[in-house]
Amino acid sequence: MDSCTPFQGNSDLYGLGIRLGVYLQWISAWISLLLDPHSAQFIYDTNSVFVFAIMVASIIAAQQGTAAIEIYIMLQFMLGSFVTTLSTLGMRLWLMSPNRLAKLETTTTMALKSLLSVTKAFLDFLFKKPSANLSNGWQSDLSAQNEMGTTRKPFLLLSTTLRFLELCFYFFGTPVNMLWTLKPPGLSWSGVIWRMTTAAVVAAYNLIFWFDDSSSGTQQPPRQGCGPLYIFLLSKQPLNGSVVTLCRAAAIIIAIFVFPPASLLLQLTLVLLWHALLFLYRDIIYSFNPVAPQALNSALGRINVFLEKQGIPLLYVTPFGLFGLPVATLSDLLGFLATPKADAIRFSDVIKVCVSLGTGKVTGNERENTLPTRGMGMTPGWKEASFQHRTFSSLWNVYVVLSIAWFIASIEYTIHWNYIQGVHDIQTTGQLIPFVIGCVSASQVIKRLMLFAWAKKYPDWADTRLELGDGADGPIIFKIVKMNQGNDSEEEVPRDDDMGNDQFERPISIMQIRRQSV
Repeated sequence: MDSCTPFQGNSDLYGLGIRLGVYLQWISAWISLLLDPHSAQFIYDTNSVFVFAIMVASIIAAQQGTAAIEIYIMLQFMLGSFVTTLSTLGMRLWLMSPNRLAKLETTTTMALKSLLSVTKAFLDFLFKKPSANLSNGWQSDLSAQNEMGTTRKPFLLLSTTLRFLELCFYFFGTPVNMLWTLKPPGLSWSGVIWRMTTAAVVAAYNLIFWFDDSSSGTQQPPRQGCGPLYIFLLSKQPLNGSVVTLCRAAAIIIAIFVFPPASLLLQLTLVLLWHALLFLYRDIIYSFNPVAPQALNSALGRINVFLEKQGIPLLYVTPFGLFGLPVATLSDLLGFLATPKADAIRFSDVIKVCVSLGTGKVTGNERENTLPTRGMGMTPGWKEASFQHRTFSSLWNVYVVLSIAWFIASIEYTIHWNYIQGVHDIQTTGQLIPFVIGCVSASQVIKRLMLFAWAKKYPDWADTRLELGDGADGPIIFKIVKMNQGNDSEEEVPRDDDMGNDQFERPISIMQIRRQSV
């Protein structure tokens, strides 16, 4: 390797400024999520956009013939963000403090009970036992057909098949309910879908990279006078043979964890879009023909009478939709369009649902369980939590720190061992922008640490506030107002609008700033 000629790396992809910016983002994100879980939505949005930009740049660079080791470094940026601090569903946010972990334990227990109940219903069906957890519509439909003397083997087989499919849909729909309960409060579902989609694209690109056997992939021949490429796996390892096999296995495992929930959320998004189009179509019909529901109801009644006379039992079976996509008969379509305007779900209701999914809602109880209160330590809930929860949360945070250190070492050693030059200074604007972003993020974390330290030192900080007003002679008056407990001074004046019966306030300092005449 002594005769290996160094090559110029792409400083716009992984220059020193970009690397430092990414490292500072990881560290600041971890500290912010640890101290203030309500900042998760903003942090996840910022970091996911950062990862998306790196992913787009990597794809474009690969099309332009960038060296495989450089694409590997970019993958370390993307995978490192998701492994360390960027969570898709936000479940790892529960693990960072003991009180959040206790809430996760309760929520997970409820979700597992629901899963066991559905599994039992599925097994009961296989052994021909009736289940009270599922709709009895199928049994009642078949009973009605028997009374009419219209049940035939083909229809019975079809009905049984549809019932089995309904049960399968109910069974495999359980993960949706589990995802719904495991998402932390304050995170929006639109953000979850965005991060899950980004993670799926990164996982797919990671698979393509490791399984690309062409000369532009991991099988890229070494440069003249150089040996194989080297990467960091606890030590210096050549990028060939068993190391490539291990990385391929890791890429498959990542895809197994990412693709199923991503595909599920994608299907749910498509279902919402499909129903939005249906509701919009029905709204258009209502606007151009207000009497359409009555006319369709009349047509639907005539169709049902005709089918009843002909003894066709198919329409007595509850319609089944695979993942919500309707496999509906003509009567179902007419019934949908014939819904009275006053009772119909409108397209505006779908927009309201989108607004709800795009904003994170935090209830009062959830806010009390996650935000720090006066008298607590730097991280809320540690003193009050059980030993097991404190131990697990401590180990999890140690894992995050070690993961950050791992990816930093992996990137820096990979650059050093492969003789990549031209990426060790900050001289271009493309490097300066992410570096400044990382520095600002770090400064925000330092500010938050100082505020938490001061809040711990002065537990009565909430009793002091700053007020701004105009004096009688014209100056602007800044008042530092402190609320005192109890009526211990005759000069204190009660303020009922923002205090209790036993709280009073008095100015302890007044600063006056005279207006300057022009």
